[in-house]
Formats: sequence, structure tokens, C-alpha cells
Amino acid sequence: MDNKFLTRINEIIEQNFSNSELSVDFLAEELCISRSGLFAKIKTLVEMTPNELIQLVRLKKAAELLATQKYRINEICYQVGFNNPSYFSKCFQKQFGVLPKDFMNKKN
Repeated sequence: MDNKFLTRINEIIEQNFSNSELSVDFLAEELCISRSGLFAKIKTLVEMTPNELIQLVRLKKAAELLATQKYRINEICYQVGFNNPSYFSKCFQKQFGVLPKDFMNKKN
């Protein structure tokens, strides 16, 4: 049941990457669960907040897109729902230990 819940959350996030309305409230509404219930459930299952989970899924998708080398970093930033390229780079580096441009160069 928990795996099914996590799979559903990932599907919702992936379907709404670039949606500026993607938020904890949006997720809670889509899953028919209260905001506090969503926080508690996600925290219990994956030991992170819903916002951290949304960001993680977005960054993983960004890494996939960077690996294809079909898009510029700024394009990918906006495609996965970040509005600020420098904030995107900061988050990417925190998650993966390298800047997006270095990640792309390693994939070359």
C-alpha cells in the first residue's frame, strides 16, 4: 500500500513538473488527503518533506535531461519547474555534488 502511494505521488509530480501550481496543497488535493496528513505520511515513508520530495523528483528528471544533451541548462531548469537558473544550479549541486554544466561535461 505504501509503495502504491509513493508511486502515485511520483506520477503526479512527473506529470506536473513544469506546472507552477505544483505544491504540497496541489499534491494533497490530487491524493485526496489533508495537507498535514500528506506531510506525516511522506515524512514516515521517505524521511523528507513533500517539498523536498518534489524537488528531488524534479532534480532527477533534470539529470536525465542533462544526460541527453539535447537542451541547454536554462531550458532544463524551466522544463522541470524551477524559475531561477542560479537556484536550480545550487539545488542540483547540493543533490548531486556537481554543477549542471559539469554533470553535462562528464556525460560527454
